[in-house]
Amino acid sequence: MWTVAEPLFQQAAREVAVPVAAAEATSAREPQRLERLTAGWALPAPPAGPAVGEIGAETDEEKPVSFYWVGNTLRHIGSVVHQLLQRIGQDGLAAWTPERVRALAPAFRSALASLGVPAAELQSAAGRVVDALLGTLGDERGRWILRNDRVATACEYPVCGVIDNRVVSLRVDRTFVDSDGIRWIVDYKTSFHEGSGVEAFLDNELARYRDQMTVYTRLFALMEDRPVRAALYFPLLGSWRELERAFARG
Repeated sequence: MWTVAEPLFQQAAREVAVPVAAAEATSAREPQRLERLTAGWALPAPPAGPAVGEIGAETDEEKPVSFYWVGNTLRHIGSVVHQLLQRIGQDGLAAWTPERVRALAPAFRSALASLGVPAAELQSAAGRVVDALLGTLGDERGRWILRNDRVATACEYPVCGVIDNRVVSLRVDRTFVDSDGIRWIVDYKTSFHEGSGVEAFLDNELARYRDQMTVYTRLFALMEDRPVRAALYFPLLGSWRELERAFARG
């Protein structure tokens, strides 16, 4: 490409270049000057910010109900669980027994420590990783997701395309084509919820991620001539929420 483009760049450079004589003349006419700030000069004070509550204020009655809570430790737990579910999906279910998962707990602690989980939280965080993996391996839906005997199966699959005149680039946690020829897109969510209201929590999570999952399905529908369905899977809860709408090309 450069063989073709180089003459064009050189011609453009010649057309905009300042002649040496003109540059020297300009330099002679306008010598450089160094100007100093006056003694005691200081930046002016910034303008006053808006009073608290002026912008986007909400009363307690107006705030939407949300079950979402995440801290750095929970985010790091999610990163490790995602990596291990990818590994299980690649190795196959037979290679990952409950005994192996429990035996690897020290390795999970090391991985979490390298991500910055405080020492005081490492034991409980590694326990959540173990719970997520054991829960998935012991769940019929989880094992169905991780089967590696299908066609077009992939983990952490990068995909990009144009949606609504905007270029989007995403990474899919798990995707495969089932025996009915349906393309499935599964997004792992390591959220957890204790106590009552689990169903409401799961519905809330689906609502939060609906737009993202819709983009996934639209991208695959553009690439493949088969139905596309998407869902969230919660390893720590053994739960599943499917996006209601299925997509197909056209």
